[in-house]
Amino acid sequence: MAPAYTFTGKRVFGDAAQDYIFSKKFSLNGDRRSSFQLQWGDGTNTYTLTCDCTICNVQELSGASTEDCSISFEIRLDGEPTLTTT
Repeated sequence: MAPAYTFTGKRVFGDAAQDYIFSKKFSLNGDRRSSFQLQWGDGTNTYTLTCDCTICNVQELSGASTEDCSISFEIRLDGEPTLTTT
């Protein structure tokens, strides 16, 4: 089974990444395909994982009307990721 990452948080309209992800909410099949990059460091090196992906389970507009809009979505990796170190 391919790795997947699940993200949760609050909806921020105008955030480029969130606006892109939520523009895919009603898309089907290949229109949800994208690319994914995850970067982290250990104080000495920076690691970058890149892979084609599919955006899935896009959920928004939930929670109480007096609270910020809760969101969640899943990124499923398509194929073998590439890991680089700099």
